[in-house]
Amino acid sequence: MSRTISTFQVGSGAAALSLTINDSAESACPDIIRISGYMNGTGSTQYWIQYHRAAAMSELSNGAVPLRSEQVIGGNGFTFDYYNLEPLDVSALSVLPVQGKLLLCVSTSKETLTKATTETMELSVEVSGVEREPGLTQTASTGVQNQTPWATASGPKRLFELDVTAPGAFTTATTIDGVDYNFIQIYADNAGAQRLVMEERIAVGETKKLRFGGGLSPQAAGSDGTLYKGCFVAISTSRSALAATVDSFNITSRYKA
Repeated sequence: MSRTISTFQVGSGAAALSLTINDSAESACPDIIRISGYMNGTGSTQYWIQYHRAAAMSELSNGAVPLRSEQVIGGNGFTFDYYNLEPLDVSALSVLPVQGKLLLCVSTSKETLTKATTETMELSVEVSGVEREPGLTQTASTGVQNQTPWATASGPKRLFELDVTAPGAFTTATTIDGVDYNFIQIYADNAGAQRLVMEERIAVGETKKLRFGGGLSPQAAGSDGTLYKGCFVAISTSRSALAATVDSFNITSRYKA
């Protein structure tokens, strides 16, 4: 599935002549299938659509070296179709990142950024894959066995991204097909006592980046009849029920109401 994100700039200025693809240094970039549009600059003049590691033009100064530049001509339309590149991923576009900030902007020079400030343009970018939900709150924990992004009293909320990094060895593990695993478990309360909402295994030294589309909102009825609406992320040494690890994991969650 793909979607198109667009901007049509009727004003001018460097900030107007840009489109942010990803505003987070930690999250994955979507795959770029094609970019197209119309450059309303001086006729027959060369311009360049540049890719930069930035979330906004305010993070860039003239002279910044782009990740990639595509030449366009003022007073003309353009299309750059990346669909047939293999793999169909932004990593196929030279040095563009598969993760981190990414912005497209217009420059009047190719090798370095010279911000275009008086032109206007129409730009559409067709993307596929992971797109980051805007306005996320981040909770990052280092060297822990669990994390509570939010409690029932603050819920319900939606979990969009969960990154978990395992240590280089497990004290206790479950062996599956010869590989030792622990388990990332998500519960609907901050004590891990209520019904398990989801589970994902993780191997020694592995980093799991879980993405939840429109957002995961953990909710479960407890044995006391309470509807729990919190989010508790725990690392278990066994499946299906919490057997808390004693090892240290790094856990980062991103969520919003």
